[in-house]
Amino acid sequence: MVTVSVVLCAYNGENFIREQLASILGQSHSRLEIIVQDDCSTDQTAAIVREMQEADARIKLFQNDSNLGFNRNFESAIRKATSDWIALSDQDDIWHPDKISTMLAEYDGKSVLMHCDSVLFKGQPDYSLRQLPSHRRFSGSDARQLFIQNTVEGHTVLFQRRLLKQAFPFPEDVFFDWWLGYCAAVSGGVQWVSRTLVWRRIHANNQSDGQEKKVDKLIATYNAFVGHPLANDAQKEFGQTLISLLSDGNTKQLRRFLWRNRTVIFFFKRKRFLNMLSQRRKIGRLIADFNFTSH
Repeated sequence: MVTVSVVLCAYNGENFIREQLASILGQSHSRLEIIVQDDCSTDQTAAIVREMQEADARIKLFQNDSNLGFNRNFESAIRKATSDWIALSDQDDIWHPDKISTMLAEYDGKSVLMHCDSVLFKGQPDYSLRQLPSHRRFSGSDARQLFIQNTVEGHTVLFQRRLLKQAFPFPEDVFFDWWLGYCAAVSGGVQWVSRTLVWRRIHANNQSDGQEKKVDKLIATYNAFVGHPLANDAQKEFGQTLISLLSDGNTKQLRRFLWRNRTVIFFFKRKRFLNMLSQRRKIGRLIADFNFTSH
């Protein structure tokens, strides 16, 4: 049985971290190294983790001297992982007891990153919930699909250590899970395990790790993507065109570009659920969401 390093970054998570850690400790794949890095919490988060650490030596607690923020805390914590497989965890979710074992069992033998489905919940989770059949997540190596819509979410990933050679250091102003998904796509491929293995809690203090629509943030992300040494010509051209159109604020040309590439940007919608009219509407809403005033 291989050892898996589970990296959990915590900040003021006293309300939920005990339940999440319990779901990790209860994994059927029991050979785990559990790294918890606390980013200067002001509540009882560290005390709760320390208490659970005393009962289970697989937990390793680290506490930052200063607040690093979401991205840098994950980068720092991942560097402490010692296993060839690394899984990432939020502090407030709940894992299916077979999350790790299921993903390892379904590994295709070639991808450098795997990710699964998750469903949102408030209060108490409904374990019968599953992802809608109209949606799918990214898989393969066509990294152009990740420019507009990232579906590789940090709380669902399991990846090989060798990916870090292509991903470290995390670039500034780019969400780390978006970056990990892109780096995996250009350096070996991404595998999607179509199973709901994480229940993701929604509450008032969730830390954002989704796609940022501010134009300056998008341009920073796309510059990092096209600058990756393993990006191919098609990926570079795609990203450079987006950078140019966003920089100019040319919404008319941007609309045309997105329409020409609609099969790429809407990869996550199954065809029978997305006709041409709905594609046009989605492109219109997407452009409306871009915050050009921030650039």
